[in-house]
Amino acid sequence: PEVHIGDRLVFLDAGAYTNEYAAAFNGFPIPRWVALNVESERLVE
Repeated sequence: PEVHIGDRLVFLDAGAYTNEYAAAFNGFPIPRWVALNVESERLVE
């Protein structure tokens, strides 16, 4: 599908490596990320 500004992307089973996907490139800020623990239903921002 086509991605648009403001869309949210979900990477399943990324765990601790989720933050490693982020990169400040050509002046673009690192995107905000959140993690969801499905066992405890806890959202971590």
